[in-house]
Amino acid sequence: MLPCKSFNTARALFVPEEQVVNNLAMLMILMENYEQAYNYLMPIYILEGIVQIQFCITSFSY
Repeated sequence: MLPCKSFNTARALFVPEEQVVNNLAMLMILMENYEQAYNYLMPIYILEGIVQIQFCITSFSY
C-alpha cells in the first residue's frame, strides 16, 4: 500500500506540490507502475511549459 499519509503530511507542512508529486511518481517508477508515474508528472510538465511560454511572451513584448 502506498504511504499516502506521509504525502498528505508533507502537503500539510507546505512542501511544494511539485516535490510531493515527483516523489509519488518516483515510488510508482520503483513499483514499475510507469503509467501512473506518467499521470502524476505530465500535469506538472505541461504547467511548467505554459509558465515558461508566458514568461517569454511578457519578457519580449515591446
